[in-house]
Amino acid sequence: MELLRFMYCGKLRTAEPAILLDILMVADKFEVPSCMRDCSQLLTSLPMTTESALLYLDHPCSILIPATVHHLIVAAKDFLAKKYSDVHKFQDELMNMSLAGIEAIFSSTDLHVVNEDCLYRLLLKWARARYPELEERRKILSSHLIPLLRFSHK
Repeated sequence: MELLRFMYCGKLRTAEPAILLDILMVADKFEVPSCMRDCSQLLTSLPMTTESALLYLDHPCSILIPATVHHLIVAAKDFLAKKYSDVHKFQDELMNMSLAGIEAIFSSTDLHVVNEDCLYRLLLKWARARYPELEERRKILSSHLIPLLRFSHK
């Protein structure tokens, strides 16, 4: 309905990130570039929060024009990486983070840790909590998380 309203009025009535992302997806599907542009501009102008950053990263991206939301995804990753750079301070929050959020944080080269062993233990703890089934946990760890660790080879 919001897309139809936009097509007739030329304005969006919401500033809710989740709704704007849904409108963006529908506008992409029905090829309404002016609506996609407006949604993207509105999303960019909103203040970034942990919730909105995770929403941008976790949103199903079947968008045909990824450049429309690419800057949002980059901004979300940067926001999470900066906010959670001291991983020990935020361990409890990290335990509730989605896989996309964990990947964004652990991809950063600016994490404040004593050594990568601490990160490894934290990733194992997170994976055990989120993926209780051994095979699924092993797959997630090996394909997504372990490559993010940078053990020194001294």
